[in-house]
Amino acid sequence: IGQVYEQRLMADRALQFYHKALEIRQKVKLDHGSGSAGGYESCDKHDNLLVACTYDRIGKCQLNQKGDMKEAVACFYEAVKLYLLNDVAEDDPLVWLAQKNLEAARAVLEAQQQGKGQGE
Repeated sequence: IGQVYEQRLMADRALQFYHKALEIRQKVKLDHGSGSAGGYESCDKHDNLLVACTYDRIGKCQLNQKGDMKEAVACFYEAVKLYLLNDVAEDDPLVWLAQKNLEAARAVLEAQQQGKGQGE
C-alpha cells in the first residue's frame, strides 16, 4: 500500500504504511528471538529480507520526496546491512542500488550540513 501512495507522490501517507509494515515485520523478528545482530540472525531469511526491503522503501521515500536525509541514511544503512547479513551478494541489484542510494543520501546530508554551517 505504501508504494501506491509513494507513486502518487503522497509521501506522508506512504511513510505511515511503511513504518507500520516495519513495526509488524520487526515484531515478527522479536517473536523469533534475538541474536547478536539485533535478532536478525535467528530470523527466517525471508523475514529479514522483508525488513531490509521496508527500510529501503522508507529510505527511497525520504530521499526522493520528503527530504529527511538522516532517516534516509539510517534506513539505507540498515537495508544494506540486512541484505549482506542474509547472504545477498554485493553485486545483487538490491544491494547495489541500496548502496548507491546510501551514498547519495550521505552526500545530500553532508551538503545540507555544510550549508547550515555557512549560514550561521
